[in-house]
Amino acid sequence: MQTSNSQEISVSDGCIDLSVIMPVYNAVETVSRSISSFQYLAKTLLNNYDIGCKLYIVDDCSDDGTTQIVDDFSQSHKNIIFIRNNKNIGPGLSRNKAIYLIKDGYIGFLDADDEIIIDEYIKSYIEGVNLGADWITFNGWFCGEDTQKSKYDFERLVNDTKQLSIRCLKGELDGSVIFSVYSSKLIHDNSLSFPSGYYEDIPFAYKAMLLSKNRHISKNFSYKKHNVSTSIVNTISEKHIKGFIGAWIRVDHILQDYKLSGFQLDRLYGLYGCIAHLTISIILSSHSSRYKMKLFSLLSLEIDSKIEVNKFNYNAETKKDKLVEYFLKNFSQDKITFVVDISSFYNYLFSQDA
Repeated sequence: MQTSNSQEISVSDGCIDLSVIMPVYNAVETVSRSISSFQYLAKTLLNNYDIGCKLYIVDDCSDDGTTQIVDDFSQSHKNIIFIRNNKNIGPGLSRNKAIYLIKDGYIGFLDADDEIIIDEYIKSYIEGVNLGADWITFNGWFCGEDTQKSKYDFERLVNDTKQLSIRCLKGELDGSVIFSVYSSKLIHDNSLSFPSGYYEDIPFAYKAMLLSKNRHISKNFSYKKHNVSTSIVNTISEKHIKGFIGAWIRVDHILQDYKLSGFQLDRLYGLYGCIAHLTISIILSSHSSRYKMKLFSLLSLEIDSKIEVNKFNYNAETKKDKLVEYFLKNFSQDKITFVVDISSFYNYLFSQDA
């Protein structure tokens, strides 16, 4: 099939239609923008490449008017499939509902506060399809108030399973599914699904990345991630702590099978990074000191009950490592000044003069 812009699609077997999955919860201010970016994508793919494109929106019991907006879109567009959850189950399990319905083609993901960069997304997709890739990934923008920066881990993505597995183990890759498109065959043949809880992307993204047989890494900036203050990654709670620790444990189990040299040191490097992320999030949050102490107590309990930390020697060298060492050695539920103490230590470590 010859396209209108002279890019040829040549896939020997299987459907090349694209399905996009978007879980949504209380996104009344942004969901229309996200759906509109999909509509432009679908129209361009159909007109220029004769590729069908559907959007599966799974509403996770929104109560702010989002449901009505999505319903209106689905009523007027046949390629928008609207699924309503009976109870709030989170973004991961919501995505699983849509995955179950998609039997062929490729599957991409869109968050309800983001946008697809149409032309670049299509370029990345067509390049991957032409190569018969089962995992297509691309660069993207992280957009804040007046800033726009590239995906931080993009230069670490390589078409090498061993190197990717090491970087997954060390927690050096983003782990967001929104920056990739997956063949439905890759997902269904390997029974890939999202776990419940927060940070559900990470084990799914890492496992799919490592299991893929034909990867395409596109340099095109194909996705715009908006920095919304209420998004999961910009807040911290008990659910965040349990979710992030749970994601790390799942990744740890996945990578046990790869028999990597230096596994234990790389494992601890990744674990310390995980704990540092949560520790810093608690310190910098606007929560009260009492609630911060509650979060630190939960973090300590999760580590003690679910993770082996001190089995192997680990030389803490980075500032984040040193912060984690401080937390592991000094946390005490009975020490009422701990929040002040660790905040002061954080400020010392990360001050310009330190």
